[in-house]
Amino acid sequence: KIPSIILTALYNDDVRDEMLRKSIVDYVVKNRQEDVDYAISLVQRLEKNQGGKVLVVDDSSTYRKLLSIFVRDLGFKPITANNGVEALELIKEHSDIRMVLTDYTMPEMDGLELTLNLRKMYRRDELDIIAITGRGSQEIASKFLKFGANDYLQKPFTKEEFNNRVNKSLELIEHIGEAKQKNEELAKLYRELKTRADEGAQKNAEKEQL
Repeated sequence: KIPSIILTALYNDDVRDEMLRKSIVDYVVKNRQEDVDYAISLVQRLEKNQGGKVLVVDDSSTYRKLLSIFVRDLGFKPITANNGVEALELIKEHSDIRMVLTDYTMPEMDGLELTLNLRKMYRRDELDIIAITGRGSQEIASKFLKFGANDYLQKPFTKEEFNNRVNKSLELIEHIGEAKQKNEELAKLYRELKTRADEGAQKNAEKEQL
């Protein structure tokens, strides 16, 4: 239950595949400074992920289990649902869910309808939604993005692809949040300066009257 990152100077497909099957976070070739920087960013990402919740929505028990393993290896706590209806119930119970991974084809409520309902409750920068689509479903993937998904993955995908998409999507949301906070701080500073300027102008006007 300790997140592990493999660092190596040699790239070997067989060893890489074997390591990834052991539920490691990633397999990093450390030939360049950029590779070391990437490993450091992974550690920082894992630290930020600790304790976060991810909702996995899929009617296939096999994919629910696989995605739950991937999510857990990234430091998150997975919560699973069989369909969109169950997912909406769980999202109300767990308001601290940071990300939703949803399949497209599901009984009762599919992934597109689930995405639409979630976007009525949360903005893109408040809840990260990544759609899971089948191979060649480019049209469905485009619909997901139009309906409010942050990103999508096409089956089958590797663990490395999954990690990269999830990490990049979370980083983008965090950057948006930081930008919003800076804008709010600047707006607050502007209001304070304007208030002081107005007060100064009023005092000057009173002195002129005297």
